[in-house]
Amino acid sequence: MKKILSMVLVVLMLLGLCACGGSGTSTNATDGQTENAVFQVGFGRENITPDFPVALSGGGDPNRISESVIDYIYTTCVAITDTAGKTVLVVTTDLQSVGFKAAITSAVTEATGIAAEDIILCTTHNHSGPSQSESKEGGAQFKSILVEGVANACKKALEDRAPATMSAGQIKADGYVFPRHYKMMDGTYAGSSYGNLVVDQIESIAYEGDSTLQMVQFTREGKKPVLLMNLGAHATFFSSTSIKTLSSDFPGPMREHIEGNSDVLVAYFMGAAGDQTPSTKYKPKDHNLDHRAYGKAVGTLVVDALSSLQSVNTGEIKLVAMEHTGKTNYKGTDNYLEAKRIYDIFLEEGYSKGNAAAKSAGFISVYDARSIVTRAKLPKTQQIELGALAIGDVSFIFASFEMFSETGRYIRENSPYGMTFICTQSWAPTHDYIPSDIGFELNCYEAYTAHFEQDTAQNIADQFVTTLKDMKGQ
Repeated sequence: MKKILSMVLVVLMLLGLCACGGSGTSTNATDGQTENAVFQVGFGRENITPDFPVALSGGGDPNRISESVIDYIYTTCVAITDTAGKTVLVVTTDLQSVGFKAAITSAVTEATGIAAEDIILCTTHNHSGPSQSESKEGGAQFKSILVEGVANACKKALEDRAPATMSAGQIKADGYVFPRHYKMMDGTYAGSSYGNLVVDQIESIAYEGDSTLQMVQFTREGKKPVLLMNLGAHATFFSSTSIKTLSSDFPGPMREHIEGNSDVLVAYFMGAAGDQTPSTKYKPKDHNLDHRAYGKAVGTLVVDALSSLQSVNTGEIKLVAMEHTGKTNYKGTDNYLEAKRIYDIFLEEGYSKGNAAAKSAGFISVYDARSIVTRAKLPKTQQIELGALAIGDVSFIFASFEMFSETGRYIRENSPYGMTFICTQSWAPTHDYIPSDIGFELNCYEAYTAHFEQDTAQNIADQFVTTLKDMKGQ
């Protein structure tokens, strides 16, 4: 009898082990989520504004140190868990690009138990946020604030999760986004990023841009909805070398307006904005424009569109990390020594003197010389970090560079998903601009400083489309 009882207990134990090891359990589920669980979304936000002077990103002046604060800097996390228990953390921060990635993901993993490969870091591409360089003023102190802030936001987001459904939609923000390249009355092309634009001599915009504003909303039980949104516009109201104000640029006031005039919580991402500027006028980079008025105006478009979002299916989370091997652009590097001399002037004496020296030496701008110095030291090929995320009927792409609007439109139009939400300046430290063909045709700033050869953008776009079709099972 004892022998029979022992055998029964062994069988029961084995059955129990089989049940516990079922395929519906996610390897990153830290809270017992199973295939019977509901789709969940959580939201967390942390203020990471430094209360000390810091070097500012953007604007091109290495000596640009903050002297005041006009808007707070935040980091936001959206935690998404599917019905199988798979969780991803999507983070966006009011900074120019992703930095300190290893330190951030390590801290987040320690705080949440979510593995580094399931943590996606993005930015708003803010040109007036703290620099992410420990060698610059305030950089080391800010790193500590940033790492702790992201970890806390992620922890809050996990604790805030609630059952959710998903809806999505996109509208046109016509009149608020323009390509920053212009055809002049004399037949030449110019733009704010060329340094040769005369506003009253503009004939027309050089080519069609893309004013698409994308929205994905998670409606949660008992809690505020979470809205993910993007727009193909640089956050560059405060990017002038003479402006030393710490700001979130227009994304901050835009979030505040939307949240103050609806019941949603907002996470903002930079879209395909490598060649586009925010504007309410027919001219680029007018620093007299009010970033708060702009944020309010675009925010009003979003609030008005929330009721028109269409329900979409949720499903299992599919997350793919990938790389693209790009060939380095060595154009101009035969003039390395002269470029290095100009770049040293820029580093030691700032933008104005560096740019004057560059033009007198025959360079297009000081950024031309700086880029030549950088490219000359790069290997023949470089790895470009990319990512793709699919949640039911909606996909997201993450690109570690500034993408032109033409490339973003191509990916969206050829994606098999109902909506493909574009997040640039994300995933990994930036590779700066990777222009589409039209940028090289115009020989614009973004092209003559590009670190990669001309066909790189189209090759990446095709890789994204192929990956999305594989994820969709096509």
